[in-house]
Amino acid sequence: MCEFSSRFIHSRHGYDRVCSQSGSGGCCPDVSIGNVIASAFHTQSCMSLNESHITAMKHRLLKCAPWYANHSLTHNCAEVQTAGGRSSNDVCLRVPAECAANNAVYSILHYLTDTGFVDSTARICGSSAAADCSQEFIDDFPSLRFGVLLLQAGTSGSDRKWFVGLYHEHLASTEHYKGVTVAGFDLRIEYLIFQERLVSETLFPAISILLIFLIMWVYTGSLFITSMACLAIVSSIVIAYFLYMVVFQVPSFGFLNLLALIIVIGVGADDVFVYMDVWRQAKIAMPTGTMTDWVSTTLRHAALSMFVTSFTTAVAFIANIVSPITSIKTFGIFAGTAIVSNYILMISWLPAIVVVYERYFSSLCCKTETGDGEEQQKWFHRVPVRARSAFRLLFKKLLPKFVMKMRFVLVLVLGGLAIGMSLVVFFKPRLTLPTTERFQFFVSSDPLSSYILDLQDQFYFEKASDASSNTLPLILFWGVKPEDAGNAFDPDDKPLVLNYQWPKPFVIDEAMQQWFLDFCEAIKKESFYESTVTCFPTEFQKWQQWLIRSSRSCSDYRGIGRKCCNVTLPTDWQTLDSCMKFASRHTNPIDPNWYSVKFDPYGNVRAITAKIDSSQSFTRSFTQMESFWQNVEDFMITWSHSAPPQLGRGWFSGRFLFMDLQQSLFRGTLIAMAVSLGCSFAVLFITTLNIVLSLYAIVSIGGVLVSTVGTLVLLGWELGVFESVTIAIAVGLSVDFTVHFGVAYRLCTEPKKQERTVYALHHLGPAVAMAALTTFVAGSMMMPATILTYFQLGAFLMLVMTYSWLFANFFFLPICAIAGPQHRFAQIVLPASLDCYGQSASGPGHKELTTVPASKHNEIGVMDTTYKPNSVQEKKMEVNNVEMLSLPSTLLAIDESLGGDNDDDIITVAAGPDAV
Repeated sequence: MCEFSSRFIHSRHGYDRVCSQSGSGGCCPDVSIGNVIASAFHTQSCMSLNESHITAMKHRLLKCAPWYANHSLTHNCAEVQTAGGRSSNDVCLRVPAECAANNAVYSILHYLTDTGFVDSTARICGSSAAADCSQEFIDDFPSLRFGVLLLQAGTSGSDRKWFVGLYHEHLASTEHYKGVTVAGFDLRIEYLIFQERLVSETLFPAISILLIFLIMWVYTGSLFITSMACLAIVSSIVIAYFLYMVVFQVPSFGFLNLLALIIVIGVGADDVFVYMDVWRQAKIAMPTGTMTDWVSTTLRHAALSMFVTSFTTAVAFIANIVSPITSIKTFGIFAGTAIVSNYILMISWLPAIVVVYERYFSSLCCKTETGDGEEQQKWFHRVPVRARSAFRLLFKKLLPKFVMKMRFVLVLVLGGLAIGMSLVVFFKPRLTLPTTERFQFFVSSDPLSSYILDLQDQFYFEKASDASSNTLPLILFWGVKPEDAGNAFDPDDKPLVLNYQWPKPFVIDEAMQQWFLDFCEAIKKESFYESTVTCFPTEFQKWQQWLIRSSRSCSDYRGIGRKCCNVTLPTDWQTLDSCMKFASRHTNPIDPNWYSVKFDPYGNVRAITAKIDSSQSFTRSFTQMESFWQNVEDFMITWSHSAPPQLGRGWFSGRFLFMDLQQSLFRGTLIAMAVSLGCSFAVLFITTLNIVLSLYAIVSIGGVLVSTVGTLVLLGWELGVFESVTIAIAVGLSVDFTVHFGVAYRLCTEPKKQERTVYALHHLGPAVAMAALTTFVAGSMMMPATILTYFQLGAFLMLVMTYSWLFANFFFLPICAIAGPQHRFAQIVLPASLDCYGQSASGPGHKELTTVPASKHNEIGVMDTTYKPNSVQEKKMEVNNVEMLSLPSTLLAIDESLGGDNDDDIITVAAGPDAV
């Protein structure tokens, strides 16, 4: 440690400007184990120490550690022994002189070595501290796990810049030095390093965005469509920023708002996948249709699904406006606005882009002439086409078969997972509130964070520092009420105004005086009372005693002064008022603000205060602090019932800021979740008009939510500000995939639940999977980040996408296949003029079919199914360069009866003469 300090710190240019200066003009030496030992044995420096010095200090530590452990050896024992002590009973006088000498032992045990080392050292000799103990047990001397190097240097702005340079040059790259590991450091430069990394580590979100772009390109098969779609997504962020700053006039734009960029890109990519999937299906279903027909059909199906997912996601974000925490409020507004802006562009810009591509670019970019005049697809178009074909094969053949055959097992497994994760979130180990007031900038493994998170509690001086600041006094108020006059959307605008509670001044009559006398006595009987209570009756009596003990006796005063000297409370208001004003001119010089009665500029009493030294120590445990707060609150409420009407109900203040943050996070998160889920259910019901389908969807979304949060709890996350935002994002993102399938299930014209389930998986399975994949990959690219927010966002996106896809495919769809609504069960039927689906009984899309008795050729008993020619949708699909006719989904039942596999194989059936 001596060499490390000399080589990397003291020798660095400019250290003489930031170090604390000694009396001789040089830099004060570091407080380290080596320097303390050198001082104890009067050597020139720690570099001059030899093995004999180390052995001698080991003996001294073994002998003296028990005195430190029983609190006899303190920081001033050297001074007390030098001065002879204040009395013969002073505890320091019983400590051996060599233990107190130069405070060397105390410094090593209290500041420079870890608690494990100190406790082990103290246990070797025990409480007896025998003289020969150190000689006998020297071979059992414990190993040191952690040591501290305390730099005596400044912490001003310019000094911190020097330490930033030190970090970059040596500390960041020197993890090990001669067998010693630099485990962590606290140089108060975290924010400066955070600002630097915030710029450099934007590389990770940039890589995520690039990967999303490439996946979109592969799926759409068009660089033009992908580029223009990404431009639309970026434009939605720009529009949202304009609305946020100019129209809504929100004065602050927090760091968390930047996270909306990744979220909007993921949602926008989801919309692009859905639109392009439906567009291709519309072209296949209507090969002779016009561009207008294709756009109209695509928008009728895709725009509705995109609207439901976008609106529910936006509502989930905007619901965070109920949070009392400014950064969460502003994030909700910005992210919700960006989602709405993205939706508007997706239903206006994207269709126009696709039309432009179809008319002007599709024939140019996809094919090229071969030598013999034939056309073939270019490789960069052929590869995405084949990738999409393989992708659709999975969702048209393998996955539907798996879902249908394993539907009962899947519902039980994922339902059990959701129940188990609910226990994790709400019972054990449960979602915990933050336990530190200091904001964590970097991941736990980073040395910049490891000291605060892991190492700080390893040293007694840190624990003693916490204990010394743990007192929790309370101040009680009557006559004024606090009001937050600041802007709720500006974290820098936080003026607290104390307004008068009553329009008229106080008249502290005899009844009020007696109430305060009883109140102050009652406080002393409460469990939260520790030692003293300061209220105006007791302070008035103390002032009288000071007046009597002053240089002049009561008889020396005339008039009101003599009367005040002998007055006893309760007394009449005129006398008390005169005495308090007299006291303001003859105040105890030791405590000039002793009185608890507050006057306005006109001399009227407008407020009364009291102070209590409570028995509660400050703790970051919300349960303990909330219980203490509730005890005091109940006491105040109880006594307010007997208070004079003029006094009203008082209130109290103390060191409750961190508890209030914890409470705001917990309540705000729960309220935002409830509002988000409620609004999502309402939107689902309005769009599907089916209560059963909406309930299934909201249960699936709830499963995603508790599974995501439960996994985060198991990973050790606490409910901080960012974590609260991620839960809000979880509500928004978990809605999308389930809603896509729910709308597709509703749009299907087949009456049976199994056919509707297969239809939903056929038509939107690929798009949903690609949306999940893009966001999952985007999250994985941020895992190498050292900024905690980036790392947590990446982990969260991977989790929420995984659970959203699993529950949508393997919980929602299977439960629909088991007990989903079929025919018109639980369905609200609108008049044809109001049916946005176009699926009323006689409306468009209704397939007319008739069944006739089985003919003599139908030996297996399958009924002949006759389709009218205009009701059949022909589709050509390219499989091994063979044109095949795909049958309507109703005929899949025949394929099942023949032992088929629900694919698009050709099936020969006995059909009527007019059938296709």
